[in-house]
Amino acid sequence: FFFQAQDGIRHSSTSRGLGDVYKRQANKDLRDTLVKAVNHNMSEILPKINTHVQLVYGEYDLVAPLENGKMADSLIPDSDLTILPKENHFCLNSSKEKIIEIIKR
Repeated sequence: FFFQAQDGIRHSSTSRGLGDVYKRQANKDLRDTLVKAVNHNMSEILPKINTHVQLVYGEYDLVAPLENGKMADSLIPDSDLTILPKENHFCLNSSKEKIIEIIKR
């Protein structure tokens, strides 16, 4: 899930994003797909989600910044945002048990 700012423009000071991390290493076709996915503006789609969504974000995630999670939480009608303190993008590795608990709620 990659969500840009509401206007679809990345804020480079707060967001590095998967496209920035991998696009230098990807072949042209994969790079083009990644760039499209990362830059896709989902602000019109998220309000149409009609099921519960549990958003889990690391407080210090630079790939999918917390700002994106807060924006998604505000746009998805039935969502809960859980922020994992002092965690980054790889919180699934370091907080696996906590995330399992969140999912089971």
